[in-house]
Amino acid sequence: MDEKKEAADPMDAVNKMNEASERMERANAKREELFARQNAQNAQNVLGGKADAGNTQPAEESPEDYAKKVMSNAV
Repeated sequence: MDEKKEAADPMDAVNKMNEASERMERANAKREELFARQNAQNAQNVLGGKADAGNTQPAEESPEDYAKKVMSNAV
């Protein structure tokens, strides 16, 4: 019986929605702050020449190196 009474109270639902919207606003503010920090860090990386750090392509193998690997069954 109490569950129906709580569910029927419109002010309770409004209060819960207000609390949820406040939590979402705080989370969005935090997300905006983190996004600004990430953008600043990316800008520093670009200006510092580290924009592609960690995204290196493997060096191309010379035919001689490939032949050595084939002959030693490393491929």
